[in-house]
Amino acid sequence: MEKVKKPLVSVLILTYNRTDLLKMCLDSALKLNYSNLEFIVSDNASAEDISGFVRKNYPKKDIK
Repeated sequence: MEKVKKPLVSVLILTYNRTDLLKMCLDSALKLNYSNLEFIVSDNASAEDISGFVRKNYPKKDIK
């Protein structure tokens, strides 16, 4: 029987100056039991370093 690849599902997360809520959201989303996910974080010009926060706390090896 041929294994069918699951379709890619994109999880889009919008954020603005709330790394605390972003962390809660990403932690929850990473618990999903689906093998073909991508996460897209869109920052609305936060004063916080959102991209640095994501790179530090969620390196690629942790996101499957």
